[in-house]
Amino acid sequence: MAIAAIEKSQRQLMEKSVAADAEMYSHAAARVIALYQHRLDRDASSETEAKQLRKADEIEIALRLAALQAERNEIFNLARHALISDETSRRLVREIDLAEARHRVES
Repeated sequence: MAIAAIEKSQRQLMEKSVAADAEMYSHAAARVIALYQHRLDRDASSETEAKQLRKADEIEIALRLAALQAERNEIFNLARHALISDETSRRLVREIDLAEARHRVES
């Protein structure tokens, strides 16, 4: 729409001006159209980049949650075999629970 409006304005201005200025209007319109086209292209690529970053964030959170679950399982295993105390295992699991909650809120 913006490009069509620029072209329409260019034609209207050229009709009102002297023939010598026609080339200046053409060059000016071409520059403005190029700026809009660049902005349109950038916006399209920005949207694609934003989608890719969101997907990467989702993957990272999923991996972190999987790592926290593996850590929790290992703590339970250590406690079951009496390699760490119940108090230590509870404290560590609580820290993992809090970290997991933070990651779930982010997603």
